[in-house]
Amino acid sequence: MGKARKRIALKDAREGMVLAESVLSGSGVVLVAQGTVLSRALIEAIERKGIAQVFIEEEAACEWSAADLEAMQASVEGEVAARFRERPSGALMEAIARAALSVEARKRLKGGANR
Repeated sequence: MGKARKRIALKDAREGMVLAESVLSGSGVVLVAQGTVLSRALIEAIERKGIAQVFIEEEAACEWSAADLEAMQASVEGEVAARFRERPSGALMEAIARAALSVEARKRLKGGANR
């Protein structure tokens, strides 16, 4: 799914946010380039230029259905069974499951199967 852009009031901007669009002066001059990570000093400088809103990047939301989650879990369990003679237990299994679910979710997002 990638990144989505969201317009926010500059007063709501926080350090670490990434600009989804360049900040322009009233005459169209680029003041801060798209992709810039905001710092407190930069937010204050933008504010001094009288700019009230900016567009920031945010992770696009993804809603999985129960069936999608069950299918991913089954896929992970199948992979674990195929790769290990004995099923790992405890923290190791939890770490393997988290990693595998993350990979499976990325595959499904790239393929457009997000519901």
